[in-house]
Amino acid sequence: MFLYVLQESCQKYKNSTYKSILINKFEKWVCFLCLVQKRIEQIEVELVSRIYKQFLEKFDGNKSAFAKVAQCSETTVRRVFRNEQRMTVHLLLRFCFALGIDFNEIFESLSILNEK
Repeated sequence: MFLYVLQESCQKYKNSTYKSILINKFEKWVCFLCLVQKRIEQIEVELVSRIYKQFLEKFDGNKSAFAKVAQCSETTVRRVFRNEQRMTVHLLLRFCFALGIDFNEIFESLSILNEK
């Protein structure tokens, strides 16, 4: 849809400089959104790793018992821990509740910015 609007805008203004500016801005936004998405995925992997460590300590690897306390299916737990399924905020809250940890605690010392 956005690409269609961009093309329509370019057709209205036949000035090639204006076209290149619009396309350049569009490409920069796409690049930015891809970088943000990649960082969000990295953060999610780190959160799942932290939750998994807590899970091993408190449930001794028993996914069935954990799923019951978290009020979700064992399949969901398995998929999240294998990074085969994305974790919603609601599921994150359920996991934190099941582990008896504060929601903020799971984010402790997590760098949102990608600092190298």
